[in-house]
Parts: sequence; structure tokens; C-alpha cells
Amino acid sequence: MRPPAWCILIAAPLLAAPPAPTLIVVNARVWTGIEGRAWADALAIAGDRILVLGSSAEIRSLANSSTTVVDGAGALVTPGFNDAHIHLSAFNRVNPLPPIFLRFVRGPSEAAERIRAYAAQLPEGNWILGEAWTDALWQGAPPSRQWLDRLAPRHPVWLTNADGDAGIANSAALRAAGIGRATPDEPPGAILRDAAGEPAGLIRGGPMWRVEAALLDSRFAREGPAVERRAAALVRAGITSAQHNNSWYDFLILQRLYREARLPVRVYAIPPLPAWRRLRDYIAAHGRGDTWLHWGGVKGFGAIVERDYYRWISGAAQAGLQVMVHVGEDGLPTLLAIYDCVRQEQHLADPRFRIEHGHDLAAALIPVMARAGVIASWQPPLLAQFDRRRPAPLNLFPCRALLAAGVPLAFGSDAQPEDPPAPLESLATALERAAPDGSRLTFDEALCAYTAGAAWAEFAEKDKGTLAPGMLADFVLFDRDFSRGSTGAIRQSRVRLTVVGGRVAYRE
Repeated sequence: MRPPAWCILIAAPLLAAPPAPTLIVVNARVWTGIEGRAWADALAIAGDRILVLGSSAEIRSLANSSTTVVDGAGALVTPGFNDAHIHLSAFNRVNPLPPIFLRFVRGPSEAAERIRAYAAQLPEGNWILGEAWTDALWQGAPPSRQWLDRLAPRHPVWLTNADGDAGIANSAALRAAGIGRATPDEPPGAILRDAAGEPAGLIRGGPMWRVEAALLDSRFAREGPAVERRAAALVRAGITSAQHNNSWYDFLILQRLYREARLPVRVYAIPPLPAWRRLRDYIAAHGRGDTWLHWGGVKGFGAIVERDYYRWISGAAQAGLQVMVHVGEDGLPTLLAIYDCVRQEQHLADPRFRIEHGHDLAAALIPVMARAGVIASWQPPLLAQFDRRRPAPLNLFPCRALLAAGVPLAFGSDAQPEDPPAPLESLATALERAAPDGSRLTFDEALCAYTAGAAWAEFAEKDKGTLAPGMLADFVLFDRDFSRGSTGAIRQSRVRLTVVGGRVAYRE
């Protein structure tokens, strides 16, 4: 099942006696994103959902004394931008030192040297983090908490494996997490215990959250507000949804911000692909979230090693998780072959596999993407990097060819925390960029990729991405109508008003 070429068609329910709206926008040019009914003059909101669209006179007649009325002054209204690939926090987070990368460490003695060196540099009480170890590093037996205690007696130590489903903690980390003799295993997770019944150091699955919650407590006061500020900047730019690619630790930060009503933008939280088992088990215990903060997808990053990626993707898909992979052009054929194989093996009707990046796409791979049910998650701001590359790209940004083949497009920015959000610049870039055959996207197609297409890419098309009765009231009012102007007019436009869930989140 795929969306139509440039939008998702949503049938508007008939409202015989609609309630009084809480907010209306009149005298505007409303782009709905709905094929065949792309434009309206006004819209009305009741609570967090769209009530009805129509003429300004019709919408005004629904208002009462408690309705907030916004005059659009002829300017454009669109669904809120949904950045399908963005980073709300930095990959290379420091603590104040980055995690020790253990994948290529050559044995316990070298690991010990790294941990001792960190302990010598870090103030007492700071966490020493490590990641990406495999069983081979420990030569058959994981180290005990006592071994780690000798290396770093005054620091909590937490080392996670390459699959993200196990970690090793020292005594200080276990105390901080409240893990002791009486702590339950929380199946399907487990706490390895010594002969006396005390935690030995190795933790798998569910109980790992206890350690990471303790780690979060030590750093949230500094890092939580930074994510909050980043999210607020997105709203000011007209972005109402963000699909955030990063770590399990970010997942915990986002959850706490949401619980404290400090998350102004909707987020699809996407942890790493190798840790798919952890997400599977977390969903079994806690569900998939709601329309404000949800999860259910995993993202791969790094060289496409067929054995590992087949194992990860097959397992994640079997668990009902969406899979997306950051891939360069050299890895695309292998990744698409794995996607196609898994889809056929598991008889997946609608997997919505995604490629992140992969803008230089050989024409022969486009039918493979269509057959495998793959979404092209592309970031127009990155195209400038290809313009500087030698040799020249083979088939850069063939958007019209993808749409013609039935491959959905979802646009994002790949923006890092230090980058100012600029969806209008990205939209203009997407419209200006010609494919090798000279074709370009239309305004509707490009805007759809940032709205309905991005919603489709996170299984959220029933709630957002278009403006129709019953959809979430996430929309943006600009300072002009740039739908019929040049890309220069798009770049010069400003956001006057951003509404998320029926509430004004930003007003110029």
C-alpha cells in the first residue's frame, strides 16, 4: 500500500452540527495536501483536531465569543513541516569525555588501559561510558564488577555491547541504579549473579533501563534544557514534527521532557538498529507512545556488512519494527537486496523500509526500491555536498522517477543541534534541483514530501501531514502566499504562527 504520487487522500467526515471551534483562521490560502481538494480559504479547530475547512464566511459563522480568530491576511497556511531526519542532540556527546569505543579494542588488558586513563582524567563521580564491545573482546567471559572496581573505584562505569542489549556495570553504577540482590530480573531481561546471589556486573535487557535512568539523573539538568531549546527552535521555524535519530539515552531525555510538558514538538524517537531487541521488549511492556512522542522504528548506521544487517533487519521486521538505514551510494545495492529478501521471506505487505540519504541512486535500483516497499528519506540540504564531489554523481536526486515508480518521498534536513532549522530553504532547494533528465518537483510534490510524505514515513498518516477534519491541528501560517511565486519568495518568507495540537506554539 502506497500513498498517491504527491499526497495522501483523506476523506472528510460529514459534520451535521459541529461544535464551536476553539480557534479559526480565516482569509487565508490553505494548502490541505489532499489530492483533488488542495485549497481552502479558512479552517476551524476544536481542541487538538481540525474541525472543518471551508470559506471564510462559513468558518466565521461557527465561531462564538470564546473562539480565537486569526486573520490570515491572504497568506499561505500549510500543514506543519515534518523533518523526517534530524538530530535534536549531538552524536558525539561528552561526559565530559565521549564513550570509549570498544569494537576494535584487542583484549581485556587494552580495555583496562582505556578505562584507567578515563578514570585519571575525569573528576570523581563522573560516569565512564563505553560502547560496542563484542563477546570476543572478553575472550569468553565478561568481566566482573570487581574487575571494573579496581580500574575505576571512584567512578560509575557502564559498558554496553555492539547490539545494545547488554551492559557491564561496576559497583558504583549498580548502586546508582538501585540494583542489588533483591532486584528482579524483569524478563526477558536478566541480571547475571555470582555464587552469593549478588549482581556480577553483566545485565541484559529490561534491567538495563535502571542503569540508564541513573545515568540520566546525573546529566538531565544540563542536557535536557538543550534538547528543549532545540525543539523550541524547530517550532519557530514551522516544524511541528521531528524524526530524531540518535541513542537510547536520548530516548530517555525525550520521555522525561514529555512527562514534564517541556516538549513543544512532536517526536518520532528512533534508537539504533542493533538494539532492536530492546525496543521490542520495551514496546511489549510499555506500548508505542502516542501522537506526541512515539517509537517503533530503528536506524542502522555504518558500513553495510551483509551478515550483520540481514540479521538485524530480519529480526527487527519480525518484531514488527520499522527499519531505516543510513547508507551511502556504495552500500545501496546490498541494503536493497536485504530489504527485498526480508520482505519476501516474511510476506510483509507494508514494511515501509527506509533509506536515509542515498541520494545518488542508480536508475536500475529504483524498481528494486518499489518492489521492496522502500521509502526514500532524503535531505535536500545535503545535495551541495554532491556538487563538490569528484567523480560526478551518477543519478543524483531523481525524485520524479521515484514518484513515477511508486516510491514515497520523505524530506528532512539531517540538521545537527548547531544548525539553525531552515525548512523553507530546504523546500526551495528541492524545487530548484533538477534530476539528470532535467525534471523537477512541482510545488505540491515537494511540500508533500515535507508533510504527508514524512508522516507516511513514520506510520502517522492517519493523524498528521494533511489538513482535513479529524486530523491533528498542526499547521503554519506564513507572512505571504509563496505557493505561486519564485523560490526566492519562499526563502524570504517568515513564519507568523505555528500551531501544534490546536495550541499556538509560536507567534511572531
